[in-house]
Amino acid sequence: MLKTNHGACMGAVDTGLSTTGIAILGRASSSMPPADLTLPELDPRIRYIGPAHFYWNADGYMLMSAQNEWPLEYINGIPVGRHEPEPESTNYQGQSQTDSINGSDYVTSQNFTAGQSSGPNNAPVSLFSPERNKCALYDNAAARWLVREFKPDDTDYYSRVIMTGETSEDSQLRTYIARRNPASYCYALSQIVPAGNVVASLYRAVNSAGVAAGIVQVESGQLATSPIITVAGVIATRPAASVEIDTSQASSIVVKYSDGTSDKYSTPEEIFILPFCQKSWGARYVQRIEFK
Repeated sequence: MLKTNHGACMGAVDTGLSTTGIAILGRASSSMPPADLTLPELDPRIRYIGPAHFYWNADGYMLMSAQNEWPLEYINGIPVGRHEPEPESTNYQGQSQTDSINGSDYVTSQNFTAGQSSGPNNAPVSLFSPERNKCALYDNAAARWLVREFKPDDTDYYSRVIMTGETSEDSQLRTYIARRNPASYCYALSQIVPAGNVVASLYRAVNSAGVAAGIVQVESGQLATSPIITVAGVIATRPAASVEIDTSQASSIVVKYSDGTSDKYSTPEEIFILPFCQKSWGARYVQRIEFK
């Protein structure tokens, strides 16, 4: 430890040397406590700047945050941290809530009917008969399946079904949200999605009355971000978010996540901007930031 008797110590190295009457410049060795992101109150060294966004509350519902708010999230009533900051994203699917499937955003087979149920955000979604239990993803422009029909592992709790693919030209996509066979189906018909990687998602749950499905989202890229609610025939864009971390007293940080993974970053500047999410929304949460 470099010591001084008459100067300001602003840095430290493990040399075992001592000096008198001089100032040592640089960053102090970090003895800063970690930031615990599983606590309700956000650590004052961390600042979230971004739009309102969905998060999971302690009662198991999706709620909408305030602007510039980074709320604590829960799984089965247990606090799990905060979701990673997200880039700008657009939902190309109109009427995403599925509270109505009678407009141009949805196509159904003849004599197809649906009821209503309460969705994960406590708003109405469509309810389908139990035998219409398959999903699929279809590229209209290329007239081909991106994801062939399959039956998700639905439970009585809402879970997200995520389907990915790649298109060679701008296209409308069909997200099949309730399909029995080629003669019995309901699909969401998106607006034009730019060519490239695409990801479609929706929330589903089963109950005694059938299959509830809603919050349909179609995005460019490979990650399903937090839900973006749209109205009939209209796309919507959520701006990017930013998380600023005060690293004025640290040369590096370690970010730890709920899935047991971690990332280490060098922090030569006084403010470090946490990178955008590397996984789909809800796959992992930021739980702890250690300052080194």
